[in-house]
Amino acid sequence: MDDILLTRNDLTEIQRVKDFLLQQFRIKDLGDLKYFLGIEFSRSKAGIYMFQRKYTLDILQDTRLTCALTNKFLMEQCLNLTPDDGEFLPNM
Repeated sequence: MDDILLTRNDLTEIQRVKDFLLQQFRIKDLGDLKYFLGIEFSRSKAGIYMFQRKYTLDILQDTRLTCALTNKFLMEQCLNLTPDDGEFLPNM
């Protein structure tokens, strides 16, 4: 079994490709994208967002580290950066 993700702005073209694939292979359309290869997708008016929470939790579970103690995080948490923060690095 192989997974494929079709994406395009033209829904007619997507349907044409799906119809062609259906003629060549046994396929199943799973509808709107929610998960793909362990990555969660969410859609809003602002765009499409990808989350790796489930993927990360699956790795922790597979390695039996879900109950492991956490360590201090060396970077400031909940930091909101803007394009105007900091100084530009020189071109080399």
